[in-house]
Amino acid sequence: MAFFDVCQEKLYNFEINLKVNSVTGRLFLYQRIRRFTLYSFHETGKAECEFDDFLSRYDTAAHAENINSIAAVLREFAQRGVDRRRFRPKGEGPVDALLAGPDSLRLYVIPCSRNALVVGNGCFKNERRLQDAPECRNAWELMVELDKELRSRMQEKSICWQVRSDGEVDYLDLTGDLHFELGTPKF
Repeated sequence: MAFFDVCQEKLYNFEINLKVNSVTGRLFLYQRIRRFTLYSFHETGKAECEFDDFLSRYDTAAHAENINSIAAVLREFAQRGVDRRRFRPKGEGPVDALLAGPDSLRLYVIPCSRNALVVGNGCFKNERRLQDAPECRNAWELMVELDKELRSRMQEKSICWQVRSDGEVDYLDLTGDLHFELGTPKF
């Protein structure tokens, strides 16, 4: 194979990888419980958002104890606000892993405030390092990219939190451009 062909093949593979690693979608209000708001990311072309995909895979009789633990923590957050002690100690960067009962099922989240949380996807992490658990790493990396872009847009003021009221309680509402293209190189 000639040098030019090898270079062209490498360039072709690079272009494909960029397309595979790029994700477009939108952040949306998943649920509001009194003053507590849950957001999730819905990738363009997928039937379910990240959190619904997580629930579809793990909300089964075999994983009931883990899912019930996650639901109980989310209900507790809705009543009392986000409690940092409920996340995995030492964290995994800007994204937190919600502790989930007796097994190693994790739900990756971005705590935005005491009363707002972005819920993503998750998996069972049985390996010691995140790099050794591809399914977990993919869910975590998506949330890291989303967190990075969300923070950037908040600094630019193209996204902001607004306090709203439904007549009974005040709650936070995320406003602005909630469509994202994640994993895209910025040249």
